Amino acid sequence: MRQWRNQPSIFEEFERKLGDKNIRTSCGHSGRVQSHNKTGCKTCGTSSGCDFSKYKEERLYIKNEISVRSKALQDPNFPNEESITEYLTCKDEVSSINLKRTQPDLVNFVKFTTKHLGWEEVYSFEKFSPILTRWQLLNHSSLDVLEQTQKLRGFLCPECIKRIRTLKGVPSYEIVWSDKDNFFKGLIPDSQLLEIKDMDKFCSTIEPQNLVENAYPKLVEDFRISKIKLKKPTRRKNKKLNQIDELNNSIKNISLGEPAAKKSKKSKKINSEETT
Repeated sequence: MRQWRNQPSIFEEFERKLGDKNIRTSCGHSGRVQSHNKTGCKTCGTSSGCDFSKYKEERLYIKNEISVRSKALQDPNFPNEESITEYLTCKDEVSSINLKRTQPDLVNFVKFTTKHLGWEEVYSFEKFSPILTRWQLLNHSSLDVLEQTQKLRGFLCPECIKRIRTLKGVPSYEIVWSDKDNFFKGLIPDSQLLEIKDMDKFCSTIEPQNLVENAYPKLVEDFRISKIKLKKPTRRKNKKLNQIDELNNSIKNISLGEPAAKKSKKSKKINSEETT
């Protein structure tokens, strides 16, 4: 970065080379395009064509550096020596950092994005609620301990599992959540809530099955039981079965013996004479 300010001739040469039409973009050497294609490049030592891999990437890096340099030099104080010194100085003592994730604050997030980013409350809630529910699933064991000693605030309660889903190849559940303790009541204006067409979809998130099973086993059990359907015969099927039974009974009542022989006309005549 010091060279950008102190040695401008290097970058002036780069700019000249990039703008020179006699220099081939394929290899960075001078010569005509046709002669390069037919007889190759003498500098590269090729007999036909040029090796594009040699200069193409290097040329791209040079173009990017020239572009960034021109913007940086617009600041008369560039480069800032204090920043360079701070970066290069090794500090012996480094304060410890607590990288443990704390509970996501949904209320403050919605208020912050509404005030500073101009987001609608309903949009902020929809974007942030999956972060809160995933944190609940990952920290369910510690939350159970806290719930025994104090009332938890700022959480969503799982109502039910709506369906099985697969998100990016991960077996998941779609869970519908609710604000059972009314902790988020009034956070979203009523006018925005009335515009929501599908409230279940708005209040649902997709979570990995293994996390849900560990955190809410009763919820998973209830969902599996609800999917077991008892097959009861319908009225239509009963009617059809009755018709079949009647047909079977009719068949049983039919005599399976030989049919009675018909009397011939001659025998009828003899019988009539005898009667006479």
